[in-house]
Amino acid sequence: MDPSIAFSLSETWTATTTLYIELSRPDKSIIGRGILTISLRNFVDELLSFRGDGQTDWQKACCTRKFLSYFTEKVATDFFMPLDASEYSHPPVTAFVQRHPPTRVVTVTASDGVVSPMQIWVPAHATRSMPILLVPGASVDYQIFGLPTIPYNFLDYLLERGYTVYCIVHRVGKVPVAKSLNATGFDARLDIAAATKYILQDSKVSKIYAVVHCVGAIAMASGLLDGTIEGIGGLTVSQVFIHPVFAEGNMWKAKFKPSLAEVYEKVLGKWFEVVDGNKEVFEDLLLQFYPEGEKAEVCRSTVCHRADLIFGRYKSSKVMADREALGPFQSQ
Repeated sequence: MDPSIAFSLSETWTATTTLYIELSRPDKSIIGRGILTISLRNFVDELLSFRGDGQTDWQKACCTRKFLSYFTEKVATDFFMPLDASEYSHPPVTAFVQRHPPTRVVTVTASDGVVSPMQIWVPAHATRSMPILLVPGASVDYQIFGLPTIPYNFLDYLLERGYTVYCIVHRVGKVPVAKSLNATGFDARLDIAAATKYILQDSKVSKIYAVVHCVGAIAMASGLLDGTIEGIGGLTVSQVFIHPVFAEGNMWKAKFKPSLAEVYEKVLGKWFEVVDGNKEVFEDLLLQFYPEGEKAEVCRSTVCHRADLIFGRYKSSKVMADREALGPFQSQ
């Protein structure tokens, strides 16, 4: 079961009466697969034949009560998920030991004077001549590439293959300066340009490789198109690039006049906190019922609701339709 059954008796019935089965041999080769379902009549027979375990009637009744309570709790958790209490973010906890902490952290200054931090990782045995620049998206930092929640992340992969890695956290990323600037992804291209210039001088190479994500990819595309960013010899892009296709929910919100951003600024100010919203309880109550994409993705985290409000989501069918329409140059 998952939150897709929320407030739906038919979905709840399907989820609790359907079992997917896979039979395999000791060598893990598959013998067969199937779906086992229980009809309403068989379900009634099952209830009538249900007996608790115990030596006395009281013990049997207690056993039955425990099972029914457990079953009801599990079903109700997903059925009433949208009404459950919000779950606030906690102080960061590293689930796995960080294999490769930054070798050093420097700052780079853009042409307009904005200063951004850049982490640098130098592998124990550098075997690659071309360094790699990582550019994260909005409201995040280098941890999007070095996730602490998995034992082996992308940053580990690069370093163990001998790449020297740089990561610029630009002005629309998770940096203090973001609160004082009315910056856009287009502005962030200046930070990437400064980072690229620093890396070329630091590494004494003529070209670098870049891996860019989300708003960081838009900033890179903008800088390449207007000539602000130079020295990129290769590029890997995720989520979006030259041709952004906005989520359906964001397109719908953009039609409001005045815009939601204008209303929010007049009432609550210019800054909207995506991660640490513990003080904005009223906002979280309003966002508790904000759609989060597919029903199966519904969760109690305030970060989910806040991020979805700002960045939006796609439905799978929408993504596929957009990919077909855009051809080889698609974005999500």
